[in-house]
Amino acid sequence: MASDQEGRDEPFDEDEMREAFRRFLQGEEGFDPAELLNAAGINIKSDDIQKMMAHLTSAMGPGGIHNSAAAKDHAVGVAKEGSQSLDPATAQALAQAAGVGTLWLSEITEIAELPEAPLIATRVDWARKSFPVWEDIARPV
Repeated sequence: MASDQEGRDEPFDEDEMREAFRRFLQGEEGFDPAELLNAAGINIKSDDIQKMMAHLTSAMGPGGIHNSAAAKDHAVGVAKEGSQSLDPATAQALAQAAGVGTLWLSEITEIAELPEAPLIATRVDWARKSFPVWEDIARPV
């Protein structure tokens, strides 16, 4: 049983959590996501819950099937928040640093050189280019 460590005054109720999760998975009408989170001992504002559920819903297609395009769009959107552009001078300095690092590593390790130059990217570029890898990693889950 959980205790006040999660910020709840009452003990964690496993049956309550199980029932809330069952209702969530079955998509019962009138299900309040706060019910599931509160059963888990997570105290969060209703507006935040609605935003989270909207993101979750947009990442799923009909029948709860993963919507890859929506998930990628969301990842790119999150990466854009506070993102900065990469000016040519910074990109050149980063490429030069990567080259120096490669020279140093090739002298002291047996690691093969990279077949391609490292990608110098913004957060948005990284989200777009790495998304297929994350999708492969998450697919079994």
